[in-house]
Amino acid sequence: MVLLWLAARLLQKLRRGDEEGSAPDAATRHWTTLSVVPIALVIGVIGGAYGLGGGAFMAPVLVAMLRLPIHAVAGATLFGTLVTSLAGVMLYQFLPAPPGIETRPDWALGILFGIGGVAGMYAGARMQKRVPQRALELGMAVVLALLAGAYVLGYLLME
Repeated sequence: MVLLWLAARLLQKLRRGDEEGSAPDAATRHWTTLSVVPIALVIGVIGGAYGLGGGAFMAPVLVAMLRLPIHAVAGATLFGTLVTSLAGVMLYQFLPAPPGIETRPDWALGILFGIGGVAGMYAGARMQKRVPQRALELGMAVVLALLAGAYVLGYLLME
């Protein structure tokens, strides 16, 4: 439902033609440390519990809620994902696991994901500079809506 809400918020922003978030000084107008830290904390807890990259949620939240331009948040969320991913891997590697449950990282699979992720980040960073902000926001909204729809459909089809 959070993904669907974020998609709707982005689409609403695009529909009303809100260009405020794409102004050159937008990255300094709409956020404060006090607004980002609690959001990052909640996203970190969710990411740690489910094993997903927090940047996948952080970027849409920053764009939809704080109206920051995608060009400004992409590098920061990728770096945040790197830091939190490394911390998560270390926690899962070295913290004691409950009896009978394997929580250690699969290093080979993680390295393969990392190689694909680095290649994707490089390609995305190169392409992003050539794509207008509105197209990036529309693409983000569509991806979020499709993911939300897949989750809802999966829930409804569960037996």
